[in-house]
Amino acid sequence: MSAVVAHEVKNPLAGIGGALEVVGARSEPTSTEARILREAHNRVRSLDETLEDLLLLTRPLVLERGQVNLGSLLEEAIEQVTANPAAEGISLTLEGPELFLTADRRLLRRALIYVVDHGRRVGQGDVHVAASATPTGATVRVYYSGGVLERDIRDRIFDPRYLTRSRRTGLHLPVAARIVQAMDGRIQVWPEGDGSSIGIDLPGPCERVTGAAG
Repeated sequence: MSAVVAHEVKNPLAGIGGALEVVGARSEPTSTEARILREAHNRVRSLDETLEDLLLLTRPLVLERGQVNLGSLLEEAIEQVTANPAAEGISLTLEGPELFLTADRRLLRRALIYVVDHGRRVGQGDVHVAASATPTGATVRVYYSGGVLERDIRDRIFDPRYLTRSRRTGLHLPVAARIVQAMDGRIQVWPEGDGSSIGIDLPGPCERVTGAAG
């Protein structure tokens, strides 16, 4: 039922978003009207993303696999997260070689954005992202400081039915987990130092290329 409702709402919501864009284009960019329209359009986009998340959780995932540059995807994820004004003052860093593996680029990108953004939202300092090759594929580790999670939350943080104030990213982590698991990967979270780490293990084959373009 939830998938049916989400699907039925998405089409009219897209129409509302399009209408807001048209009206906004006719307004003075610095006017109060334009500011209100931009805020309304942002709310529509946020609701559309939530509906898309709901569909990802309730419908079978159809994967479109191809060669993916994992490093480039992580760079895109960090760029999108840091573009959020709320990320100001938080340092996000990335390390690791150029890694290529077979995956669904669009879905994997979404999962990585959600995991990195979780670190930005829940942590209280820097977020460090690292990627490396493993004997069976590749692994991604996202560490964020100042965000130690209690064990009962860690055990259920990827369950969409478990929503608490401590999980301020809503459905993001359950969606990321569903995507990773659909690709035969594994996602987990553990305490580390004064913060927490989220690890994503992706199956191979994984190719490491030195000096490859993104």
